[in-house]
Amino acid sequence: MKFTDMTDEDPKDWSVSDISTSAAWFSPQEVQAIPSSIEGVPNPSSEFHGIFVPYIPYQAIKRFTKVGELVWDCFAGTGTTHHVANVLDRRCICTDINPLYEFIIGADSAKYIPEENVQLVIMHPPYFNIVDYGDGLSSTESLAHFLDSFQYLAGNVAKFLDDDRMLVLVCGNIWLEGEEITLGCLCKDIIRDLGFRLRSHIVKGYGETKGGGRGKNANLMRYRHMKNGMNAFYGDNVFYLQKHPSKMRRME
Repeated sequence: MKFTDMTDEDPKDWSVSDISTSAAWFSPQEVQAIPSSIEGVPNPSSEFHGIFVPYIPYQAIKRFTKVGELVWDCFAGTGTTHHVANVLDRRCICTDINPLYEFIIGADSAKYIPEENVQLVIMHPPYFNIVDYGDGLSSTESLAHFLDSFQYLAGNVAKFLDDDRMLVLVCGNIWLEGEEITLGCLCKDIIRDLGFRLRSHIVKGYGETKGGGRGKNANLMRYRHMKNGMNAFYGDNVFYLQKHPSKMRRME
């Protein structure tokens, strides 16, 4: 399947399209193609841990789906993907183990079976046990258990994604027992082993989140970094992965 067949965007109109082909998303000023806010979509609040900014699903949905197609966000959180999908006239399944709103299905995505296949998957999993949401991946007893559980969940979700279509994984790094762990890369490799090809790796700068290293916390975080011989994380990883039919036997 050609990428031009996945979208309503015309590559010949690249000069007026707001699709970004940059691999570095640090601010709307640096990457003008990425809207910092989207009309009709609530802005994420710094009151939440791990906010999911609208331009991530905006870029993925607009680039890899057509109007009317179905998107599955299997870690729905505050429902950002749902709002963006509505603005772009796509349908959306939102599942979360702890649903905050009525449009989010209270379900474990490792076991959930949608009524029909989807054309895009978006994943923004918890970063191991950094924030304990009370159940699911954030409550696993070890990193190895987390990765095993993520593999099981990803395998279930991938079964309901159409062949050749895209899965977007958003996951950064963590600090664990004196070591920086590239959690996003570990999760990306799990998905690749299920039968996906990595099409792009984007680095997105962190915004202002609850407990983050910006604003009033900046000086404290700098002190901790200096004291412990570490640096601030570069930001989130955004991985575009394509389901490869000939490799999917690995999921059986």
